[in-house]
Amino acid sequence: MSEPLLNHILPVCISVTHLSAFFSNVSMFYKEVNPDSHPSPELFYVNECPKEHKLMIDDKMHTLKAGQLMICPPNTMHWNVSKSHSVITIIGFDTDSDISCLYNKIITLDTKQKQAFAELLTIGARLFTNCPSQGYTRGIGLHRRANAFELQKFKNRIELFLIDLYLAQLEGNVSYRSNKELSAEEQFDLLTSYMNKHLDKAITLEEMSNTFFVSISTIQKLFYRFAGCAPMQYLLNLKLNRAKEMLCTTSLNYTQISQLLGFSSASYFSNFFKKRTGMSPSEYAASVNDTE
Repeated sequence: MSEPLLNHILPVCISVTHLSAFFSNVSMFYKEVNPDSHPSPELFYVNECPKEHKLMIDDKMHTLKAGQLMICPPNTMHWNVSKSHSVITIIGFDTDSDISCLYNKIITLDTKQKQAFAELLTIGARLFTNCPSQGYTRGIGLHRRANAFELQKFKNRIELFLIDLYLAQLEGNVSYRSNKELSAEEQFDLLTSYMNKHLDKAITLEEMSNTFFVSISTIQKLFYRFAGCAPMQYLLNLKLNRAKEMLCTTSLNYTQISQLLGFSSASYFSNFFKKRTGMSPSEYAASVNDTE
């Protein structure tokens, strides 16, 4: 006799209950700031740094490089000490979960973790108001268009990100002990993956630079090296191929396709498509149907 099926309660291992700070891409172009202490953990991520960024927690100095983060425990004195121009991200959050295994450790993010963190920052930038230009203050403000669903999406993303860090720590992931930077090919793969996931948007070089903490000139060099063309040309090629696929496999008209692929107007999309293929979208769809 088979055992009866049971409904299983899904556990909550790491829960983020409140957000106390969200400062993305903050320039730390001064040597020292006043020591600070908060009742909540704070995540410090180094977006950019020519050499190294120094973070003091209590009486211990920690040296971080670009692509690394630390989580400062609650109620500990900490401050940033940077002898060169650094750009960092600070996220303060409340949790009733035990994440002490992540505290005071220099964590080097791997490719997937960097992408997850970049997407987290992209969502946060849509939800929360920017920090003041001089220094930063506690607390955050919501953009007028922020809604409960987007806030839950952000909450879920930061929880998943912390869970991934937690599991990697338990498994002894070497990325937590290594200062290895992403290879050029890994950076290129990260950028092209982002393009493929956001074909519905008008992505710019500035957006990718801010999202992945890579200079525009570096992005351009990567695409010429691995794709033989400029980044925006590569993006347009992706959109063109996706448009061809949609025209062949769906009943969508070219106006709907232009919207789904982030073009400013249907006429612009139609002109672009004809210039690249020699046919209008309608003519291309008809030619494909005739050959089948």
